[in-house]
Amino acid sequence: MGAVGPLTHLIDRYERPRGTEDPDMVPMLYLSVALSRTAGEEDRASGYLRQSRKALIASRGPPPRNTDVIMPEKNPLWARANMARMYRRSGRSSAAMTQERLAR
Repeated sequence: MGAVGPLTHLIDRYERPRGTEDPDMVPMLYLSVALSRTAGEEDRASGYLRQSRKALIASRGPPPRNTDVIMPEKNPLWARANMARMYRRSGRSSAAMTQERLAR
């Protein structure tokens, strides 16, 4: 749980007061991964992953039709892989398969 506190602080004190005009998705991705490795925090982890996707859409516009959000390279791939592991641990195979598909 070492990263959860500082990342939550960063988002609460810096990102949220700035509003939704230009949120940074990277702290939310890192927090979703940190939470995915903390027992009992699976729902919060999923929520922060969704928020990071919304932040990306806000900064780049909606994704092309018939695709999921197109994210930048490394950070989202890493986050999706961690979330897939979390979903598999918690028995949510279809959610895990979705994250794995989107990471390819």
